[in-house]
Amino acid sequence: MSEWNADRVELDFTGTGLPFLGYMILMTILSLLIIPAAWGSVPFIAWFARELRFSDGTEAEFTGPPGGAWALFAAYMFISFLPAVGGGLGNEADGESLSNLLSLVLFPLNLLLGLVILKWIVANFRLSNGPELEFTGGYLPYFGWTVLTFLSYLTIIGWAWVMTAFFRWLLANTQGDGVIFTFEGKGLDLLWRGIVAFLLTLLI
Repeated sequence: MSEWNADRVELDFTGTGLPFLGYMILMTILSLLIIPAAWGSVPFIAWFARELRFSDGTEAEFTGPPGGAWALFAAYMFISFLPAVGGGLGNEADGESLSNLLSLVLFPLNLLLGLVILKWIVANFRLSNGPELEFTGGYLPYFGWTVLTFLSYLTIIGWAWVMTAFFRWLLANTQGDGVIFTFEGKGLDLLWRGIVAFLLTLLI
């Protein structure tokens, strides 16, 4: 949801399941190949932008070319896969220890790359009657929210409230001249939707 010149504007997402599944499969396959990861992620982001509907008729478009950030996406996926590769080396105990060590050591770097990619994505979102956007959130808050989100999953249900707070932080730091974005979703609403989504995946 966004407020534009003090006028409340509601935001809705109209995407459906089948295109979502198709884009996710494409993104997964190309991400596994590492180098072409951007060519899987960018079409998904562009589709997501096209399916956004604003109550005042504003249209959203994602204009970032995959070639403009392919190295970032490739580096992110490469670092993400390194712990799994390390886990396959040596015997089972040594492999698991190496995998855990790599995950811990590479975690801050992967978060930094993720933040840079997020800034690139926001900078390439275009609103038909709005200003250029930028994400101004810093690394340390982003790091903290990510760690808190991970720890919240240990509470079984607490993750939903942490995620909604994280979304509020993300939207509060997505800025443009004359526009303010806010997230108003509730933790309970996210929780029951998450449970329904999990139960439906069991049918696959």
